[in-house]
Amino acid sequence: MTVLEAGEKKWGADKRDTRAIAMVLQPVSDKGVGMLTYEYADPDKENDVLLYLPALEKVRRVVSGSDGNEDGGSFFGTEFFVDDTQLRKIEEFNYKLLGEDVQDNKPVWVIEQVPTEKRAKKTQYQKSIIYLDKEKKIILREDIYNRAGKLYRQRFNRDFALVDNVWLSRNQTMNNLATKRVTVLQNLSAAYNKDIPDELMSERSLTDFTFKEKNLALLRSHYK
Repeated sequence: MTVLEAGEKKWGADKRDTRAIAMVLQPVSDKGVGMLTYEYADPDKENDVLLYLPALEKVRRVVSGSDGNEDGGSFFGTEFFVDDTQLRKIEEFNYKLLGEDVQDNKPVWVIEQVPTEKRAKKTQYQKSIIYLDKEKKIILREDIYNRAGKLYRQRFNRDFALVDNVWLSRNQTMNNLATKRVTVLQNLSAAYNKDIPDELMSERSLTDFTFKEKNLALLRSHYK
């Protein structure tokens, strides 16, 4: 089992960009591994992901707009991709309402999400079918199809809680039909709309343990 600690903050003059940091707490063999993400609302500006490996004492860039695959590979060895952890840029997709259905005993809208021509060059997805809860306006299920049009991953969001006026899924499951592996992410504690030091969202937080712990102390005081 892997235990992560993560923080996210809106960034930029209009607060449409995002910076996020995630760090491994357990297992001990991976403790200190960290990931820093810069997400940009501008569809013409590529997101960046920096990965820190303590054993190598190096920070390396994981995601690049020139590498032809912005999915970013596995997120800390799980069946989630780095792209699965980031907000989708609406302008990079076309949407179509397919109809209505029921998921987890809740009425949902069924929506097809297809990458634009430009986005399609940077992703392994051909399309996704999203099951959106009509009441809470949150995604309960996502069927992900590869470039050959074959269903190869399914994501399920369950066990929702209202934390600081934000709906949170405490249980997220990714079923990889190709590898026959399943990853379950459990959100043990969370807080929203709290003050986070800008310094936390920096490369220094990946490499400097004392600096990171000092800034994390405030963040941890808000957890629920």
